[in-house]
Amino acid sequence: MADYPFILHRVKGYIATLYLVEYHDRVLLLDGGARFDALRVESYMENQMARAPVELSLALVTHMHPDHAGGAPRLRRRQATKIAAHREIDQWYRGIGGRAQHLIDTLLGHYSARQRFGRLERAWYPRRLQPDFLLDDGQELPGFPDWRAYAAPGHTLYDMVFYQEAERL
Repeated sequence: MADYPFILHRVKGYIATLYLVEYHDRVLLLDGGARFDALRVESYMENQMARAPVELSLALVTHMHPDHAGGAPRLRRRQATKIAAHREIDQWYRGIGGRAQHLIDTLLGHYSARQRFGRLERAWYPRRLQPDFLLDDGQELPGFPDWRAYAAPGHTLYDMVFYQEAERL
């Protein structure tokens, strides 16, 4: 790690691939993954990185779908990991229509995983993320000043992408 400020680790999630960014004194998770991906992240940190899961200081959530937001609340509960996401992310599943959309998205997540990978895991997750840090377009990430958050509405209205300029990542 002497030549680079961090090491990027790839973790195979339930539906989506997750990335851990390992610094010498802290770890960043690029996207929260599905509910049981929290256990995969913890196991990967212990067994592949030789790091305690409590060193995961921030989990980013790109958008409010089960394969991107489901694991973050579990990591917060189990490891006291802070969550950062778009300022308006909790508006995505608001109201009656939001409740229906949340159910549909969760069922589609199950269906997609079953079709693609032939396995089924519990994917239910809260409709409200309640991030510890509310991010705005162009904002520096809390605790990771070399990363920035950018609003990228498209897949949902409150999508975010994250960029590390020095490494063009």
